[in-house]
Amino acid sequence: MAFQPHEGGPIDPELTANFLSCQEDVLSAQAWTKGEAVLARVTVTQDACITETDLLNACLKTIGVRHTPKAIWLDRRVRPAA
Repeated sequence: MAFQPHEGGPIDPELTANFLSCQEDVLSAQAWTKGEAVLARVTVTQDACITETDLLNACLKTIGVRHTPKAIWLDRRVRPAA
């Protein structure tokens, strides 16, 4: 899935959640707005080396500052059995 930054118009937290969900070791992601800020909760695998900063930097680089969360809450979980 290709992600295009949106410079104008309303903030789209679904774009942020979809982008975060596609990152390696991410099990799920939710994003929402509070005022003009995007916030996110991301669940990653227990052994993932990814950090909140890594996710924020990926957002900045790919979807732009407007859709990058101001804060990410990171949960670590055991990967569900297949």
